[in-house]
Amino acid sequence: MNPDDRQPHGFGIALDGDRSEVAAWLAANAAPGRWPIDTLIPVHHKRQGSPSVGWTAYVLGLRVEVGEEAGGEDDGGEDDGPPGVGLAAEVLDAIDTGPGSLVRRVDVVRLQPELDMFYPKIGGAARAKGMLQAVEYVISRPESRHDYYTTQYEFSGPAMRRLHDADRCGRFIGFEMVDVLHRVDGIPDHDVIHLSGFRPLQGLKSIRRFWPAFDAAAAASGRSQSGKEIAKNWDNQRTKEVVRVRQLWPETIAPDD
Repeated sequence: MNPDDRQPHGFGIALDGDRSEVAAWLAANAAPGRWPIDTLIPVHHKRQGSPSVGWTAYVLGLRVEVGEEAGGEDDGGEDDGPPGVGLAAEVLDAIDTGPGSLVRRVDVVRLQPELDMFYPKIGGAARAKGMLQAVEYVISRPESRHDYYTTQYEFSGPAMRRLHDADRCGRFIGFEMVDVLHRVDGIPDHDVIHLSGFRPLQGLKSIRRFWPAFDAAAAASGRSQSGKEIAKNWDNQRTKEVVRVRQLWPETIAPDD
């Protein structure tokens, strides 16, 4: 198994519907105990995508334990793919994707190293309900994807960790699309998603610490560039859409539940 595949893994599902429709879909398809996962975070936002094909919600389901049973081995001992494939395929097999379905895309996802800050350092999930949250849908360019991912691991994760440890950031989760098992025509090819959250005062207090944290992470990684220079280079490596989200709390499973 590739060491990178030892990251927590699972599925991501893009849905298109209003909040009540998405909540009803979650109640029918993702009730606690339905899937062998440790975390379920569904978020709702304004419609993204083209006028004819879009989505209004993304559901992240992650399993922390990684092993052969997670989607890597079949009974014959042959490799069926990275962890998460079996779980995502099981989910895809059980949900309706036909005409009239809310499902627009089903992904196999892997948590990015270090980008696993689910809830505030102080207060945990109970304090998270006051967060202002956003989701960032990223499409990285194939020719620079390796470098983009590398700087995410070496730079972005440690920088956000500094802010999170200082209670200046309530949430920062990054995950990659390992594979796409289902999608409707016209859905964008995003390959990275970042979910961030700040309580109002955290956002204000983080402003003066933001770039110093990124500069410190850049120096620690041995890079001569400043944090702003590295971030500016990302603009040449990817495109992104950022949208405010609301977490659907009744259907959420916290990592420590």
